[in-house]
Amino acid sequence: MDHEQTIDSTLITKDELKGKLIEFFQIAKASGDLSAGIRRYLEFVKDNYHSLDAEAKLVGDKAFDAIGEATAEALNKMPDSVEKRRLARLHAKSQGRHWDIKELSKSLEAGTHLKEKILQETDDFFFEHVQLIADFIHDVISGSVHGPDLALLSLYCSALDELIVSRHLTQHGYTPQALAHQRTVHEILDQIELFSKKPEYLDLWASETSEDRKKARWGLRPKGVREKLGREGYDPIFSFLSEMGSHSTMKYIQSKVFMQRPHKDGDVKGEAKIFVGGSPRTDTLMVASTGLVQSVMGTLTSFSVTYQDFLLAEEGIQVLQSAFEKYKGYMLRNFVDWMRAEGANVSSLETYIKSLDQETLMRMSEEKSSGSI
Repeated sequence: MDHEQTIDSTLITKDELKGKLIEFFQIAKASGDLSAGIRRYLEFVKDNYHSLDAEAKLVGDKAFDAIGEATAEALNKMPDSVEKRRLARLHAKSQGRHWDIKELSKSLEAGTHLKEKILQETDDFFFEHVQLIADFIHDVISGSVHGPDLALLSLYCSALDELIVSRHLTQHGYTPQALAHQRTVHEILDQIELFSKKPEYLDLWASETSEDRKKARWGLRPKGVREKLGREGYDPIFSFLSEMGSHSTMKYIQSKVFMQRPHKDGDVKGEAKIFVGGSPRTDTLMVASTGLVQSVMGTLTSFSVTYQDFLLAEEGIQVLQSAFEKYKGYMLRNFVDWMRAEGANVSSLETYIKSLDQETLMRMSEEKSSGSI
């Protein structure tokens, strides 16, 4: 059977691209600055690459290769100047050695270019269980909501936003930024637990008087909330998320840098690469991904406990049990196996995760639920 080939008339053709090349060089020739013509042509190809048809893309690719070689040679001979630096930046962009902010921003609008298996597993867990959280919130909101419940539900909805943003950043390798949003989720869940058990602090937190707001800023900071819950003020997980995500510490910077030490026989030179637009480092992707799953699990458990009287018991228990087993499998397949491959002794961690059961989860839930609104 014959098939008609559909031609998209909105795409730029090979002949039209060649016409642009002539146009730019005529303008450059008239001004006596041929390098400006090269620069404008390369910028046009780069900015409109996705609008070129197949033949035009081939022409554009060949132009970048040919002009790239000629440009590199010409740059070496040019004295330092504004024009040379402009050409050098453009040339570096064409070779993938310089950051194109517009393209980096566009990449956040598309699917991830990273191929690590854990990202897909994280997405599978994320979408299933964050949807369940949203469903449960909907069930409660559909009823009569007032007073304290309105404040708590607003905090849970804020946690949803933080989870969604953290997932998006994780998928694109923005690890420190993803961890910063996970830190906020932990802060929100601690606030909800405190406000559920001790409503007087919810009144303080919601007060609009200047004196109460000053007390809340100090007394209800993350450390203060934990202490009021009877826990240690220092939380190692929260501290880690702060150091890696929220604050510009050395650990934060190290997550964005790849260091290659020189080999003693001289075959490999030492170099450092700083990532802008997300980092493909496996270790940081592992941290962000497993941290996201833990944040999702914590939010689901927290909501199921806080609003257990509003949820159908059979559904709530079934959902928690299923999520708990999937969480265990996820951590064993990803975090534990990765640590083992890195040479760490994971026997105690593996034993601990495998020993976790539904009774453990329910005991934790009952402890948290005592004194809830």
